Amino acid sequence: MKKNIVIAPRPIPVAISDTGICIGDTITLFASGGFNYEWTPNYNLGTHLMANTTAFPDSTTIYKVIMSNQEGCVDSAEVLVIVPQIPKDYSIEDINLIVGEQINGNIFVGDFFNYSWTPPEGLSCTTCFDPIIQPLQSSTYYIHIFDDFGCFNLQDLSLIHISEPTRRTP
Repeated sequence: MKKNIVIAPRPIPVAISDTGICIGDTITLFASGGFNYEWTPNYNLGTHLMANTTAFPDSTTIYKVIMSNQEGCVDSAEVLVIVPQIPKDYSIEDINLIVGEQINGNIFVGDFFNYSWTPPEGLSCTTCFDPIIQPLQSSTYYIHIFDDFGCFNLQDLSLIHISEPTRRTP
């Protein structure tokens, strides 16, 4: 008895690179390297059984495409679609400090946001949400908060007034 054995290669999955969109936007997901395709999760998709589909996620989602070739061999690839959410409320208030005192800037508004503080003098960090602020003179600090996809762009300022310590006389 003689049997033929066919060794078939696995499909080589190719999918769109990780990316991001704004809430309410759509993106085309595409894959290649297979014969049959299935995207999961299959909600917020135009269709889930094609190589190319339109996605409209309302939150950050990892999409997985499972593909098979004509011989039935299976492989998969994943795509991260980042969807920045509406920034959380924050407040920056004007404040009075005595020379040498410090405050924490702590204005975290959510994941996937960038922060830019100016001027850099008196700041422990100019690109974080929580710099230690310790100016040596009265200063106005500007904060620019934005995401990489152009969904949100916020700007604010805080005036920090510095005074000399009160000296006691005997």
